[in-house]
Amino acid sequence: MSTQAQLKFDDELAKHLSEGVRITFETMFGLSPQARPYSVEGNSRCEGDISGIVSLSQDGIDAVCVITFPSATILYILEKVYKRKFNSHEDSSVIQGVGEIANIINGVVKTKVNERGLRLRMGLPNVVVGKSHIVMTQPHPSMKIPFQMEGLGFTIVLTLTRVESAKAA
Repeated sequence: MSTQAQLKFDDELAKHLSEGVRITFETMFGLSPQARPYSVEGNSRCEGDISGIVSLSQDGIDAVCVITFPSATILYILEKVYKRKFNSHEDSSVIQGVGEIANIINGVVKTKVNERGLRLRMGLPNVVVGKSHIVMTQPHPSMKIPFQMEGLGFTIVLTLTRVESAKAA
């Protein structure tokens, strides 16, 4: 039986997710989004116009982290970096930017949780684009944290699935 620490929904994990967002946004964009109280739900739903999705895994656990933005929010954020106006969240620079934001936030989270001995691994980011799209997580527990900044919002959701390890024959 493994004595490895397991990833779980708690105040510490919410703190790591919020820190990942804060560090990324302050460093890259000079913005300070404020985390709202988190919730843990049985089946979470994210609605937005563009989402960055990153898989995370640990022995016995698969996780998916989704950061979802309305078009107005992501365009405002990326205009700060690129110093130019974007007309659509479907612009290739916006899509690449969302993938990079998701990757950086999850890299910070991975580092923070691994300092606790969790040995979390991270996959490559994927981006979903579509006006008012919905990302539904599997019917597994999800931690949902809404963020607000300068009158704009976005959401980050982490879903955990316990995975039974294969028994040796």
